[in-house]
Parts: sequence; C-alpha cells; structure tokens
Amino acid sequence: MNDRPGRGARFTLIILLLLLLVPSHVLRAGDPPEGPPWHMDYWTARSEALRNGTPVFIYFTKTY
Repeated sequence: MNDRPGRGARFTLIILLLLLLVPSHVLRAGDPPEGPPWHMDYWTARSEALRNGTPVFIYFTKTY
C-alpha cells in the first residue's frame, strides 16, 4: 500500500497547476500592434500630423 497518504493529492495539484499555467503561456499574444506616435511636444506632434495628414490627439495630464 501507499505509505505516503498525501502523495496523490499533491500530484493532482501539480497537474492542475500545470494545466492552468501552460496554456496561458502558450496562448499569450505577441507584442501589441504599433499605435499612433506619442510626442511630448505639441509643436512636434502638430508638424508631424500636418505632414502625414493625420489628426492630433492631445492628452492632458494635469490633475486638480
């Protein structure tokens, strides 16, 4: 007989953890697609937008 009573439960737990962790690693998506360019300077962003014919999106970070 089995002289270690918790061995089966430990094995089952390890198998369950592997089944949960491996698919998330295998199915993980690659790098996200490139988005619009970010500039810290408004005038640089404006000139690039005019050159490429694209809109300028402004994100205000000041909080009160």
